[in-house]
Amino acid sequence: MPDDHAYSAAHAFDSSRLTLARELNGFSKAELARKLEKSPSAITQFEAGSLRPDASTLRLMSMALGVPVGFFARADRGAFRIPLDSCHFRSLRSARQRDRRRVLASGSMLLGVLDVAEDFIELPREDLSRISRAGKSTGNVEDFACEVREAWGKGLGPLPGLVGLLEARGVAVVPVEQQFHEVGSFSLWHNGRPCIFLVLYPEAATRTRWDAAHELGHLLCHEDAH
Repeated sequence: MPDDHAYSAAHAFDSSRLTLARELNGFSKAELARKLEKSPSAITQFEAGSLRPDASTLRLMSMALGVPVGFFARADRGAFRIPLDSCHFRSLRSARQRDRRRVLASGSMLLGVLDVAEDFIELPREDLSRISRAGKSTGNVEDFACEVREAWGKGLGPLPGLVGLLEARGVAVVPVEQQFHEVGSFSLWHNGRPCIFLVLYPEAATRTRWDAAHELGHLLCHEDAH
């Protein structure tokens, strides 16, 4: 990439984009520092925004993290990072913190793409909020499940194509890479849209369906968190 791009990116450096790219690669600050031949404290200052890297350092970052040098420049939308406390995880005990951060960084990138896509295409309107509000008085989970089925015109039998049904109701369903299965499926509300990051189990489709239904329950019961 031409040098003027690196100088422009250095001038408009967005520290949160460096953190996002580092976590996406699964690097600690110390590991990235070694690759750049910088001190860990320098990486900390870069990510805190108290120190701005020069064009030469940005080019090294670009090569080490596998992103264009322009990625580090501020954009109109800014860099979005999924906060850990906004996600509904069943359990984090078996997952490494590094893997959780990689999954969330990847999810942040995908949600950023989704935000842009919604400027140009009309996605299905989310149809969870009205059900959640209507079912707040329901104290029994099974009764609430029946209300959801009734609201969506479904009976009490099996639901074929559950993922397709969720997408038709405005849920963004994003597959989680197999290497991060220990992180598990999780869900969150993003800019008013329900999102499920779903582990796909080719050898156990029923487990994938169970995860999808479980995350739907989280989204419905925690609609007020979006």
